[in-house]
Amino acid sequence: MTRYPRFSLIFAFCFLLLPQVCFSSDLIRKEMPSGKFKREYFLHVPSGYRPDLALPIVFVFHGGGGHAEQITEFSGFNKLSETYGFLAVYPESINKHWNDGGESKQF
Repeated sequence: MTRYPRFSLIFAFCFLLLPQVCFSSDLIRKEMPSGKFKREYFLHVPSGYRPDLALPIVFVFHGGGGHAEQITEFSGFNKLSETYGFLAVYPESINKHWNDGGESKQF
């Protein structure tokens, strides 16, 4: 597997993502290829979003066995995104688990 610098991955993510969301403040469900998988994620864009201003991105990960949509509902990050002006990204794990070094027979 080829490894890319983190900056390149973040840039590619933003390049694919931001032109499609423009000024939306709704929770957006998207997917993007990642190796042999299609990775799904939810995105919250604050209502005051302007494409000419750079915003921080905060990734909010759900717990093992959970779902991205669940964490959007009870984490409070959508409200924080509105208050502090950042993009909130909720990635979905594969088979409800992260590849974080713990034992999992899901992969």
